[in-house]
This record gives sequence, C-alpha cells and structure tokens, in this order.
Amino acid sequence: MTAAETLDAQFLHVDANESFSEALVTLRDGTRLGFVHRVGERKAVAVGPVGREGETGAAGHLLEHLAHFRLNAKHLELVFGDGSRWARKPAAQA
Repeated sequence: MTAAETLDAQFLHVDANESFSEALVTLRDGTRLGFVHRVGERKAVAVGPVGREGETGAAGHLLEHLAHFRLNAKHLELVFGDGSRWARKPAAQA
C-alpha cells in the first residue's frame, strides 16, 4: 500500500485558514497533520489527538514518508517518498 493509499484510508477531513497558509488534516485515529506555507515559512508537523498531542500515530507515520507539499486555495497536495501523490481542496475556516 502506498503512502497516499494509507492516507486515503485514514482521512477524515482537511481544513484551512482563510488565506490558505495553514491547513490541518484530521485522520481516523484522531491524529492530525499540520501544514504551514507562507512567505519564509514552510513546515509540516504530526500532532496526536487532543490531550495526547505527543502520540502522533498515523500522522507521524505519514509525515516520515512525506517528501514535499503544496498548499494554496486550489488544493493541499502531498507527495510521498514512494512517488504517490494525494490532493484535496481544503475547506476554509473563518
């Protein structure tokens, strides 16, 4: 199974801020992948469920395989080291 297939199986939803410079992907195990993409700052992090932020579970596993990401109003696109790709249009949050 590719990393993108694993993400598809775990995916619940993706939300972004109004400017699409930050996004949060929530997974079935309660873990989250966070992305920041603004001028001078680009990072991806894995965060555990609320109250157990250090337990990164599926998000941590996926982050280990992440090679590159792009975030904008069109989509959040993830490229993994195994060559698989995953993309979704994030819902903007107020």
